Amino acid sequence: MIIFFVERGGKTMSKTKLGRLLYFADFGHYSQHHRSISGSVYRKYPLGPASEDALHMLNDLVEDGTLIEHRTPQGGISYTINPAPPPPSPAPPIGY
Repeated sequence: MIIFFVERGGKTMSKTKLGRLLYFADFGHYSQHHRSISGSVYRKYPLGPASEDALHMLNDLVEDGTLIEHRTPQGGISYTINPAPPPPSPAPPIGY
């Protein structure tokens, strides 16, 4: 869901907006189907609800080069899709 929202969010997606979109998608689905999309637990933060799982996934996506993290002069964080993600690592040779 993270990549879906960042791709469709324009040039950049703030961490706050992304957290809110994930929350509303999960709880909107829950209200209609009685189960969430992600299965994540959300916590209350000063700028809105966020999932600990989503925060870990964001860090993983930045570390593997799928997303680029930008810091604003005001201290905010936003994300963009990396236009040239790194190639996948080759599979190790199969030994017998």
